[in-house]
Amino acid sequence: MNNSKNLEIERKFLLPDVSGINLKKLKPIKILQGYLGFNPVVRVRISDQGCFLGVKGPGTISRLEIEKEITKKEANQLMEISTGKIQKTRYKIPHEKHIWEIDIFEGYLKGLHLAEIELKSEKEKFTLPDFMKRSIEVSDNPQLTNAQLSVFSPDFLKESVLAPYLDCATCGIVTKWNWNDDHSLLHCHCCNKQAAGNTKSLLVKLS
Repeated sequence: MNNSKNLEIERKFLLPDVSGINLKKLKPIKILQGYLGFNPVVRVRISDQGCFLGVKGPGTISRLEIEKEITKKEANQLMEISTGKIQKTRYKIPHEKHIWEIDIFEGYLKGLHLAEIELKSEKEKFTLPDFMKRSIEVSDNPQLTNAQLSVFSPDFLKESVLAPYLDCATCGIVTKWNWNDDHSLLHCHCCNKQAAGNTKSLLVKLS
């Protein structure tokens, strides 16, 4: 975070799976988040690293963020009155000059994996580690913020939010798919193949 301005600058990527990461060698961080407001976002977090109350402003890649540590008792009280909740396990992976945070979601979001990288500016350059090669950037998608994910139903996630993001068997990569003009068929953005018969949903494990 850019502490001088309380500005969070991060890029977010959707991962088809985490099979390319040796999770056993990494320290898991268990996180429970509850949301008390959405405009602006007001969030309470309970994790292995402490309890925090945070406020996030509008935006996608760059957002105002102010976070303060609170007691476990205060966090539990706020969690009880929160509207939406998410559970996830986070892993931190250093790569070159940056730290990638890999979030593996649990509960009704099981099967969803997001990777985030924090930057000093929106123009800062970075490279993708090998396990990110088949990912797709979703930084500009406001529906894939944790706050929104906390209130979406599994059906809405599958059918609306994540439907365009599929694993193309022809390209061998994750790509965003485009609808026909009549909204009847999806076509791969890279190879223009139709979705029928050659794709795999990223959320096949979503319960």
